[in-house]
Amino acid sequence: MACRVYSRPSKTCLFHLSPRPCGRSAKALAGAERVRDVSAYNDTVLDHYNHPRNVGALPAANAVGQAENSACGDVLHLYLQIEEDHVAAASFKTFGCAAAIAAGSCLTEMVQGMSVTQLTDLRRQDIVDALGGLPPMKTHCSVLAEDAILAALDDYGLNDHDSST
Repeated sequence: MACRVYSRPSKTCLFHLSPRPCGRSAKALAGAERVRDVSAYNDTVLDHYNHPRNVGALPAANAVGQAENSACGDVLHLYLQIEEDHVAAASFKTFGCAAAIAAGSCLTEMVQGMSVTQLTDLRRQDIVDALGGLPPMKTHCSVLAEDAILAALDDYGLNDHDSST
């Protein structure tokens, strides 16, 4: 069975936010959607996972970034609407584990109102700190968030900083 097994009432794939199934097997998605050991995550991470904020494509976005972890298959799409050098709105779509969903959700809350200069200074540790920490084996999700910002800034045409941190 495809991801439609885990569809919400709107018959939308939770991860792709697409009206059609993503084609991944139910077995493959079961591990991605369900958090088996909640003790590994703090309340902030679980809240962002269970109630993600700013989910979906942003039609007015003028900066879009995509980041992917080829090792685990997590993907994060970040949509930013930048007006007068500040982020007016942000949203995300992701396919990934609970930490990836939480990182995307938290990231959109963090960046709203930031200037483009502040975005260039945002690092993966800032996302981990905002989430109250991540298990060591899940810190790659914060890397996705930082990479998505860099990709969005590239798309916007203002990414001129050194990302070698």
